Amino acid sequence: PKWKNAFTLLLDTLWKKQEKNNIDVILLRDFEENNAAIHSFMLDHGFMKTCLPESHVISNLAAKNTEQYIRLLSSKKRYHIRKDALETAGWFKTEIVSDTHNLNHLYRLYENVVDHSFEINMFKLPKKLFEKIIKSPNWDVISLKLKPDYDPRSVPLPVAVEFSYKNADNYYPILIGLDYKFLDEAKVYKQLLFRILERAIHLRCKNIHFGMTASLEKRKLGAKLTSRVAYVQIKDTYDISLLNLMDDGSSMKIKYNRIIPH
Repeated sequence: PKWKNAFTLLLDTLWKKQEKNNIDVILLRDFEENNAAIHSFMLDHGFMKTCLPESHVISNLAAKNTEQYIRLLSSKKRYHIRKDALETAGWFKTEIVSDTHNLNHLYRLYENVVDHSFEINMFKLPKKLFEKIIKSPNWDVISLKLKPDYDPRSVPLPVAVEFSYKNADNYYPILIGLDYKFLDEAKVYKQLLFRILERAIHLRCKNIHFGMTASLEKRKLGAKLTSRVAYVQIKDTYDISLLNLMDDGSSMKIKYNRIIPH
């Protein structure tokens, strides 16, 4: 199959970089737990499976707009959306980020999330990556600004930003940035989640892959929990022995640095 050829090419590239940079561990993540073909392929190439926290997905989006989507939800979820997003929706305006003139500020918003992330370890990504993301046609970047009546600052800068990978059917919110001064009163994170839903529906995407953490807020929007796994390959046999001692009998559970801050 073509995917095996592509995956083999990816692994060859990773192994070359591993040798060049003296890297001990390769971790590939976010695979479906019960994908037997992937599991067999990864084991054949020297990887071991490890559990990840559950991810959140809205599947089979068929609504033409957010109003239609909300009507399909339970009364409890509709209530939460009204309280968490619709009541303050008029405070915000959404902008599509198509250039890098505001990159420094957007990157600071991203750094805020990295600095506040205590649930899962992560490392900071370079600013250059965000510049490339904004310029890429495969990515969708939206920012939220408060309207003048609700923004006490003299300069109306974005209070939230989302960097999402997209294709024909799927929308992947990968990286976010937040101004935490507006987290409680303006409910900026909850508003951002709602605007991601709105944007994905506008682009006619069928699935939104919200990722891990903030489970309650994502489930309020109708996201379902789904199991995901990672595959790890370790050069040091002593480290592998230690990991085997941690094995629960079905798959290893290890700590890992999170690339995607959600």
